[in-house]
Amino acid sequence: MGRELLIVDDDPNIRDMLGLVLEDAGHNVRVAADGLEALEAIEELPPECMVLDLMMPGLDGHGVLRAMRQRNVAADTRVLVLTCKVHAGEFIEAWQLGADEYVTKPVDPFQLLEKLHTLLAIPVSQLQEERETKLEKALLLARLESSFGRSPSWGSSIRSRL
Repeated sequence: MGRELLIVDDDPNIRDMLGLVLEDAGHNVRVAADGLEALEAIEELPPECMVLDLMMPGLDGHGVLRAMRQRNVAADTRVLVLTCKVHAGEFIEAWQLGADEYVTKPVDPFQLLEKLHTLLAIPVSQLQEERETKLEKALLLARLESSFGRSPSWGSSIRSRL
C-alpha cells in the first residue's frame, strides 16, 4: 500500500517528474505549486512525507515549515527539503524549523526515492533525534565555512553526508 506524499515545488517539471517516479513506486502523490497551496493540502490531509522546495514565490519553504509549527498541523509529517541552496545556514534553518532530510538539486529522482524510503522507515518518535544530529553537523560545517571565509572545496562532500 502506497504512502501519502506531497510534492511542493514551483517548477512544474520537477513536480511532474517526481510525481511520476513516486506514483510508479506505488505512492499516492499530491502536488502543490507554492507554499500557500501546500498549507491548504496539509490542513486538508496531512501527508506522511512532504518533498519541499525552499525557493518559491510568495510563501517559501521556510515559511511553510514555520506556519506548520505555528498552526500545530502535520506534526508527524516527515519533511524532505529539495533545494538548490547549499550553504550550511540553509541546512541549519531547515532543521531548526522541522525538516528531516535535506537534498540539493539537481537530484536523480531514483536517489530521491531511496532517501524518501529511508526517511519513511524511521519511526516518527526517532525523527527529532535524527534532526538534532544533522543540525549539529550543519553547525560544525557553518563554523568551518566561516573560518575559511567561504565554503571550502571539500564542503560539498561533507554536505552530502548531512
